[in-house]
Amino acid sequence: MLRSVEPADAEELCALMGSNQHHLRPWIDWARDMPRTLDATLDVVRRMRGRFDTGESFSYVVIHKDTNTMIGGTMLAPVVADASATLGYWLAEASTHQGYATEAVGALLTAAFEVEHLELVEIHCAVQNERSARVATRAGFVFDGTQRARLRSEEGTRTDRMTWSMLRKEYESTRATRTDVWAFDALGRTLVEPAAVSRRGSPFR
Repeated sequence: MLRSVEPADAEELCALMGSNQHHLRPWIDWARDMPRTLDATLDVVRRMRGRFDTGESFSYVVIHKDTNTMIGGTMLAPVVADASATLGYWLAEASTHQGYATEAVGALLTAAFEVEHLELVEIHCAVQNERSARVATRAGFVFDGTQRARLRSEEGTRTDRMTWSMLRKEYESTRATRTDVWAFDALGRTLVEPAAVSRRGSPFR
């Protein structure tokens, strides 16, 4: 389950990021600032939630639906003027290799194309980040190429960045559209539901 990050998540998020800092540091800039204090994490979470509410960027926590525990995070950062967005994701090390990242990306693609009505979504990752590249491939993104020296490594040296993209017309033929996804607004009203549910309709109508 993906849901918007909340200030109440700060403690669990701080602990999860702290215990996974060595797993995340090679790929994610903010992980290099760990360990953060709880108050510092709370400040970050409040700013993330503020940007969510204004539509500037949408940060979600990934929750394991069976245990109700946090296992990672995702973000969709739209560029409204360009009808595009950048998509990012991370998982705790213990939750990798189980398909959760691909599932989360599929849900965000539904939000991007069916709720935000965007035209293009991109994923960027370091050339050494093979796990992230595999997620992009499985989700149906097209590899656009490698840009030289666009990122900084953990050691501070420049490293190359791979770019992947998906157009709206391509999304409609990906596995994301074959997955049952429900999306809700801040009041819990349904924005997206599986086609089979839509066809059945409500027994109260």
